[in-house]
Amino acid sequence: MLVHCKCGAQIKFADSAFDRGIPTVTCKICQRQFKPDPPRPEKPEPPRPEKPERPEKDEETKSLSDGKDEAGWLVVHDENTRQQTLTLKTGKQIIGRMSELADRKADLMIDTKDGYMSRQHFIITVERSASGGYSYYLSDNSAKNRTLINTKALKKGDEYILKDGDTIQAGLTKIVFKSNKNVRDKREATLIVADQPKTKTTLVYDY
Repeated sequence: MLVHCKCGAQIKFADSAFDRGIPTVTCKICQRQFKPDPPRPEKPEPPRPEKPERPEKDEETKSLSDGKDEAGWLVVHDENTRQQTLTLKTGKQIIGRMSELADRKADLMIDTKDGYMSRQHFIITVERSASGGYSYYLSDNSAKNRTLINTKALKKGDEYILKDGDTIQAGLTKIVFKSNKNVRDKREATLIVADQPKTKTTLVYDY
């Protein structure tokens, strides 16, 4: 260790010299004799925390990477058509009446006898933001009969931003939109809508 004299001189001293007590040191510069402070024990370094392992992707992230994300649901809630729930995913999807014709099939088909609903009636486009949330855009697909949102008819070229609980009417059939922001899964979306009163059907007219 180094021992410091008041004159500023530094004197090299072996730590073992303190084993039998505090020795007397003579400064070679000013000839001063003094007893130095004993060496302080070194503090052990605290253990470094282990770097946590990178967590695996959660189920939601995995499902998104697999293309199986459930971004929302359309629940048919009508007096004349049985209740059924369609799952929305990211991207553009055409919704309409069930068809056996390959070139007339919609991406999401509703099993109904409603002749006023076109086989490719309306479009919902789902976009996912960087923060993980979703935006939903509804537009008419130039169907023979209008698409209504909360009893108001969409005009050609209109794009409506859907909100949780909105009611879409395609032909004479009413469909309730549920967002995954407020609902956990398809079953919960179906149960929530099933408990709601059915809205009145608005008459639709051809363009």
